[in-house]
Amino acid sequence: MFRLGFQSLKKCQNTTATANYIYNILHNRSYSNTVDDDDHQSSLTKKQKQNILFSRQKNLNQFFTEVDDDRKLANLINGKPVDAPRDKIVFKTKSNSDSKQEEQSSTKSSSKLNNLKNKKPHKSQSDLVDNKKEKKIRQERKQFKQQNQKNDNDNDVDDEDYIKDSRDKNNKRDPRYYKEVVPGIAINPNLSKVKVEQIVVTSTEECFDQAQDICKELGINYMNYTNVVSDETFSYELVLYVTNGGVSLNQVDQSTNNKTIRKLVNQISLDYTSGALGYRTERGSNMKSPMIRAVKINKSLPDRILDVTGGLGKDAWIMATLGSHVTVVERNPILVYLMTRALDIAKAHPEYKDIAERMTIVHQDSVEYILQNINKLSQEEKPDVVYMDPMYPSKKKDKSSSKKDIIAIRLLVGGDRGDSTIIFALSKRLAKNKIVWKKPKYAMSTFEANHSFNSPDTRFDVYLTNPENQQDPSKKEEEEEQD
Repeated sequence: MFRLGFQSLKKCQNTTATANYIYNILHNRSYSNTVDDDDHQSSLTKKQKQNILFSRQKNLNQFFTEVDDDRKLANLINGKPVDAPRDKIVFKTKSNSDSKQEEQSSTKSSSKLNNLKNKKPHKSQSDLVDNKKEKKIRQERKQFKQQNQKNDNDNDVDDEDYIKDSRDKNNKRDPRYYKEVVPGIAINPNLSKVKVEQIVVTSTEECFDQAQDICKELGINYMNYTNVVSDETFSYELVLYVTNGGVSLNQVDQSTNNKTIRKLVNQISLDYTSGALGYRTERGSNMKSPMIRAVKINKSLPDRILDVTGGLGKDAWIMATLGSHVTVVERNPILVYLMTRALDIAKAHPEYKDIAERMTIVHQDSVEYILQNINKLSQEEKPDVVYMDPMYPSKKKDKSSSKKDIIAIRLLVGGDRGDSTIIFALSKRLAKNKIVWKKPKYAMSTFEANHSFNSPDTRFDVYLTNPENQQDPSKKEEEEEQD
């Protein structure tokens, strides 16, 4: 009876049903004659139902307070006295034989399940063929992995050697691209050499011997003019063209449609005695230029000027025509060759010989040159003015004829090398009076200038290095002329 009561007790869905079930058992009533019965429920009002449930729950609470032991509860449910001993209660227990049978049946069922799980389905002949293919593929994959592991081990050794070599190079600093002039300041010596893969020499038949001499002097290759124009494997960007009229630097313009068409454009022929420079020298119109007003000291031109960014040397030539001794420092060997050749032509003319002798060209990096001469030169030998004109990127594509030389030079030099601030800082220790920094009109000032002189396209910022001269006399001169 206890087992049946306990199983039926499990059917109760909530505490109210449980209370009704225990109450009916205690009062020898069946579980169906409870308040939850549908027939009896229809004859009672809602309030009567609530009163009955409340009284039964109250009796149940009192019952559980009195009966605080499972044994007493079992005795009451089975109709026994509350204090009856446990051996008098009859429970339906399992015998040893029943337990053994259950164990055997459970082991049998578990073994059947395992056999069903592990049982392999029947395979057709096509499935067997597929399995053989899969085995071959697996074997090939294993062999491939083993070979890759061997190769990886060999590559690891090679990679370690490569990493060691690269570390050694970084620690030693490859001397081709790194040269420490003083502790903390280094230059790239490769920039002071000719790029053999970038430029080539060509000439007419009459000037072949002269072109060969240029190739030996600069260490670059020679190519016939017909090959320069028509060769499909041509990969040079610039050409030095030697003719009876002189040596010119040319940019290569190449277009390929059905046939390769190559032209030499943006020709630069440097000659200080002809063209616009020769005309301005004869007329003496350079004195009123903003550059000359920026360079002047006490209404007169300085005796010594250092041009740390030579380029083609045109600004240096203008300053030399007015009586100053100008030292031009340039790192690119092609530009140094063109300036040297132009000075040799000028020295051959009696009218320009004195001007050419006042110019000195130095093939060296300007940072290295300044550092070597800061402590080497005496106060009298130091330049009065340091002139800077670094290469700036063009704001717009200017196709005018006056800017063609800048296009070719920018291709040759590669634009500003980014050490203008270093040159400026070192020049403050070298210049006796001022530094003149030439910039495009749209460029921002890197440092606050004492004075500025403007032209339609450029601006000349003046930085005074002599603390005694807080006001620049050239600025006063400009204000007097404007008044």
